[in-house]
Amino acid sequence: MNASEHRPHSPLCDDQTPAQAGRDSRGRFAPGNPGGPGNPFARRVAELRKVLLQAVSEEDLRVVAEQLVVKAKMGDLAATKLLFQYVLGKPAATVDPDAVDVEEVELYKRAPAHGDVTDILRGRVGAEAAAEMLRLAVPRAGAGFVETIHAALEDPAAFWRAAAGRDEWDGGDVGDQEEPGGARAGACHKVTPPSTNGPWKKATPGLPPSANGRNGERGGAHGGAEARPPRPRA
Repeated sequence: MNASEHRPHSPLCDDQTPAQAGRDSRGRFAPGNPGGPGNPFARRVAELRKVLLQAVSEEDLRVVAEQLVVKAKMGDLAATKLLFQYVLGKPAATVDPDAVDVEEVELYKRAPAHGDVTDILRGRVGAEAAAEMLRLAVPRAGAGFVETIHAALEDPAAFWRAAAGRDEWDGGDVGDQEEPGGARAGACHKVTPPSTNGPWKKATPGLPPSANGRNGERGGAHGGAEARPPRPRA
């Protein structure tokens, strides 16, 4: 008997090509295939489930649960199994006694390394503590920012003078900063007059101003003056 006689008939009609059915020559979905219709009853099932949920109250569910417990106490194995499944969950797999040591080693391997713990201690803070600090700091920082903007808008000149003073204390170079209107912020700096002993240079710490006009600078090959002898210690 020929095996082709028992071959199931193709769902495609004889006069229908694969391209007409939304598939290519190999039976795969072709571009533009709308796909399957999906579950036509999904919307209906969702509506019925909504009605069922509205019909069952918390008190009803509590009564049903208590009846389930009563049946389980009376020896109903089906009720006992259902109760255990929802209360205790699915039973865990049986422990292999030959693999107990291997599982213990695996637990040690999954433990955090010392370096990870050190990095966390040095560079991280607990989420609760961080949130508490942010709750305190963010509003104050925002209020300070708003006050700064108000001060800059109400009196720009005073704002730039105060900013120049802060930059001077920080040792920053503010000579290139300009105030509104083209005025240099550096013009507001207090300039120290030069020393009466000679050129205005920074004195070497620990040496008094010299009478030769070098303002405490050590002499030598570059200073042009003879080097001072070391002072005797007391």
